[in-house]
Amino acid sequence: MINDPKLLNLLEQVVEGKLPGFEPVFAPRADGWVSYPAVEEFLGVDTAYACRLLEDLVHLGYLSRNFFARMLFCPVCNSHNLAWTIVCPKCNSPNIQRTRFLRHRLCNWSAPEKDFLHSSGTRLCPKCRSELLLLGNDYDDIGYRYLCLDCREVTRAPVEFWRCPVCNRLYDRYAVREVMLYKYVLEPSQVPKLRLEKIPRAKVREILQREGYAVQESTRIIGKSGAEHTVDMLATKMQGPLEHRVLVSFACGNPLVDAEEIIKLYARAYDVGVQDVILIATPGLTADADEIAQHYRIRVYNADAVDRLTLAVEPRF
Repeated sequence: MINDPKLLNLLEQVVEGKLPGFEPVFAPRADGWVSYPAVEEFLGVDTAYACRLLEDLVHLGYLSRNFFARMLFCPVCNSHNLAWTIVCPKCNSPNIQRTRFLRHRLCNWSAPEKDFLHSSGTRLCPKCRSELLLLGNDYDDIGYRYLCLDCREVTRAPVEFWRCPVCNRLYDRYAVREVMLYKYVLEPSQVPKLRLEKIPRAKVREILQREGYAVQESTRIIGKSGAEHTVDMLATKMQGPLEHRVLVSFACGNPLVDAEEIIKLYARAYDVGVQDVILIATPGLTADADEIAQHYRIRVYNADAVDRLTLAVEPRF
């Protein structure tokens, strides 16, 4: 579970639709090429930390990483305002033009479409002067070619370069740098879980602290068996010479929290040695789980009923 309130608040912005996700900005630096301003500004962290955090949230299943953009940039000055440039493969002139070509079937002459146009509005072959009437019968449209207006070379594949307008360098297509940018979006299945972690957890903490309990969250405890347990919340209060401890657990079911979760909670609580056990279950329990919870005297609340949470005067567990 996420325990950082600021991070939960940030994810809540996505849950509520105030943020569509975490979009990248191309920002070259010594240790990377991208930044996530929404994360950095909200949490007050640097770019490297924000990038690691987003990847950690992917691994934990809260976010998914989606393709956003491919950036090409200058390997010298990092400018991404590159201009695509093509030149003639014969004379290296940039004065080349993409032109539609036609081919006369009778004499097999190929030339730019405009060379076939006559002033009368008809099409005539510039080589044999035959009239071209029907596409597919008299002539073919063979598509676009690149025509060098300096040396008249015709090519399908001009030489390609990228030009950096900042440092005025030319690079072939494989010399420019490339980086993939990713947008991080919330996994829909995590929305109920985040609501469980954000609102109920804060309310439970507030109630316990108001009743004089010291609250520890996501704490590790060695049980009577010697096993180590990680509990969502442990509240402790001194009542005279005695210590009263309450274990609070948060569970999210799909669609309901099942009996196995209750049994595991009981075993953990028994080994840790607490006097009271509270389960916040979203959206609720299965019939079997509810029966077992009552048998073990585990008090169960759903996320909407946390305000009605009360603490036992006498030990219940």
